[in-house]
Amino acid sequence: METASQAEAGAGPCGYPVSRQERHLAGAAGQACLTVARIISVASVAYLLLLLAGCGDDGSGGVGNTAQMADGSGAIGDIHDGKTLFELYCIACHGAGLEHPGTMRLQERVGEEQAALLDRDNLPPEYIKLVVREGFKLMPPFRPSEISDKQLDELAAYITGEAN
Repeated sequence: METASQAEAGAGPCGYPVSRQERHLAGAAGQACLTVARIISVASVAYLLLLLAGCGDDGSGGVGNTAQMADGSGAIGDIHDGKTLFELYCIACHGAGLEHPGTMRLQERVGEEQAALLDRDNLPPEYIKLVVREGFKLMPPFRPSEISDKQLDELAAYITGEAN
């Protein structure tokens, strides 16, 4: 609903100047601007509250990767096995089979024989580490707070078949 000052200035509910006829024809459409503005405001406040809720102190006094494994076997930051890391971080997109989006995309680029990461024989560990840290096209980057350098070394060794 427009205010008296908007009506006098000929400004519509979204702040755009309109004639009396245009205001009349806009009817409910003019009200949609206010509704969208309210939705955006409420969504922004909700987003900020969620963001702030994630910034709380857990009381441990430590900094780092403290997320727990789903089976309760320990903190993700404590995992140093390449296979487990691959299953945790990579298999959803890069597992064998075209139902995995990363594998499907790689098949288009390198062919079916080299589509699954574990089937590749041409990936140096340094390239794997670079792609994991920097991301590539649709693949998001992983920060050191998500996967440590030591874990990344283990993961690259597993993917390239250099793991012990």
